[in-house]
Amino acid sequence: DKDNKEHIRRPMNAFMIFSKRHRAMVHQRHPNQDNRTVSKILGEWWYALGPKEKQKYHDLAFQVKEAHFKAHPDWKWCSRDRKKSAS
Repeated sequence: DKDNKEHIRRPMNAFMIFSKRHRAMVHQRHPNQDNRTVSKILGEWWYALGPKEKQKYHDLAFQVKEAHFKAHPDWKWCSRDRKKSAS
């Protein structure tokens, strides 16, 4: 049964790892900003990052993905159906 299965989240991509590492810094530099604004700033920082710095995060994401597939060999990528109200 699908409901009895523990939900396994997909592995983080390079940007998600970058965001997780830098979110607290953005909150520190820009207090009182909502999450949407913080995410926008993180996106700007990511865009401004040089190729060598970005590659470090892509390498990390690859390692995370490999570890994820070893830990969950039967896990498959699937998009979740997001139910929207029919209003």
